[in-house]
Amino acid sequence: MVKKSTVLWLSCIMLLGAVFRLSIYNMEPLFYDAAYYASLGRSIAEGDYLLQVNQMSDKPPLFFYIQAVLFYLFGIFESVALLPSFVGGMLGIGILYFLGKDLYNSVAGILAALLYAMSPGR
Repeated sequence: MVKKSTVLWLSCIMLLGAVFRLSIYNMEPLFYDAAYYASLGRSIAEGDYLLQVNQMSDKPPLFFYIQAVLFYLFGIFESVALLPSFVGGMLGIGILYFLGKDLYNSVAGILAALLYAMSPGR
């Protein structure tokens, strides 16, 4: 059973991470890789379902399909292209807490999650 204080701390850290990530969410245009990934996601959403694997053997193929589903559901917008990264960052906060807790203790998990929540980036 997880203590109420731990749940409260983790909730506050998740909220802090969301505030930091949303504060820079659409401040800058998409950079080269993000724009390229978004264009591939858009192509899939518009009906070009197969990607050229030989040109992208080191790229994350599932990411494009996740973006394509989001583009299909919400429309093709830059903010929608950033949504998988935002959700991944938020999930990372929780994963780091549990990883730190399992490897060391609850305090280490809280500190790891807090440091990651405050780190810059999308």
